[in-house]
Amino acid sequence: MTWALILCHGGKFIVQVYSDLKCVYSGSDSKYVIRKKSGGRQSNCDRSKKIMTSVGSQMRRENERILQEHIDAFMEEASALLDQCKVIYLHAPGMNRLVFMA
Repeated sequence: MTWALILCHGGKFIVQVYSDLKCVYSGSDSKYVIRKKSGGRQSNCDRSKKIMTSVGSQMRRENERILQEHIDAFMEEASALLDQCKVIYLHAPGMNRLVFMA
């Protein structure tokens, strides 16, 4: 049986496809998108408050964009394998869910 595991949370992403218990595809990426001590993604803060213009906030916004591009690339690479999967386990809370449900 072929199955997949997709995790996307806190600027970290991983997609793995298994055939029985053997991993046949794995792709992962991690970017700095979480505001330290304040919690939450930069885009969440931008929506709820005045948009910050610090270097850190600009880095986090750019990293969110880059992470989205990398996720799209990994999902495109794995699309043929994902089509064969009987079960796909997805953990993408909050705004991350929009990446996969859109």
